[in-house]
Amino acid sequence: MSATYEGDEETQEQTRSARLHPKVTEVFLDESYCNVNHTAGSSWVVKHSPRYVANGAGQRYCIVGAGSVFVKNGGLCAEWVHGSIKSWPSHLKGDGDYHSNFTGELFELWFEELCQLLQSRYGPCRIHMDGAAYHKVIEDPAPASSKTKAVMVKWLNEHGVTVGVNDYTKKQLEQLIAQVSASTCILLS
Repeated sequence: MSATYEGDEETQEQTRSARLHPKVTEVFLDESYCNVNHTAGSSWVVKHSPRYVANGAGQRYCIVGAGSVFVKNGGLCAEWVHGSIKSWPSHLKGDGDYHSNFTGELFELWFEELCQLLQSRYGPCRIHMDGAAYHKVIEDPAPASSKTKAVMVKWLNEHGVTVGVNDYTKKQLEQLIAQVSASTCILLS
């Protein structure tokens, strides 16, 4: 059995339009990288013509930016957020993953500037980002189970739970830490 909508055509068009056009600006952000001599892994070259530089050889640059989608004059528009695109030379050599060149501190500085740009240009926005580790920095992380009892006790004492090193087993300390961590989560509005 299929449902049908029995309304006039104008109402149907308004409903369809409301679904397709965002009420607030949607902002999408991401990071990437590019090497100075970046080329496709496979490319066409003239037969017997040498490739002078190996694919990907050269300085690596990190890039971050944000794009926006919004309604203007009844139509859907998209653009790069002016001032959001930043790039810098990578200073870390690694396993090929550019993410080590982004840190929570760098991301936070860029994100604060982005939020100011968005507020002044678009007003309220909905921001979409992936789950990169530096997007969710924990300022006071609970100690890992691999840490010593002394480290666990120190963390618990700093969070209002008075315990001694010999009062509990390591497993019991881990359970206490889990309880304290769960009760100190902060929701951002």
